[in-house]
Amino acid sequence: MTDKLKLLTDITYLDLGLITPGIERSHGKDGDHLRSVLNVMDPEEARRAKRKFRKFHRKIKKQRVQWAKTVLTRSGFHALNGDKTCPPQLAGRKKLVERNIDDVDSRFGIKGQEPTCGQARSRRHEVRHHIRNQLRRDDDS
Repeated sequence: MTDKLKLLTDITYLDLGLITPGIERSHGKDGDHLRSVLNVMDPEEARRAKRKFRKFHRKIKKQRVQWAKTVLTRSGFHALNGDKTCPPQLAGRKKLVERNIDDVDSRFGIKGQEPTCGQARSRRHEVRHHIRNQLRRDDDS
């Protein structure tokens, strides 16, 4: 990743009110950077930053679930897989949607449950990936 993209990513995190990832910068245990920053922050600011992160990752999860559901329709299946691919019957597409939604739940965690370490890491990765992709799209246009 270029230095410009790293800098733009950090600025975007700050604009959104999120804590910059620091994953590439720290060599400690996963999430230590975030914990150390949250411990230094005012409790109210830390609470706000955590809430903004949760809101942002829920938004991404919702988008992923909507994307998974597009396969239900024939036109949605063709949009994702190309026009030359023959879509399976509706029952097959429903199974595909269920598998995709289960995959999203296993990566992000189920609502109301404490995320595992892997799910928390995946959430941080998905947020960072989403922000970087958005910056790349904005840079291309």
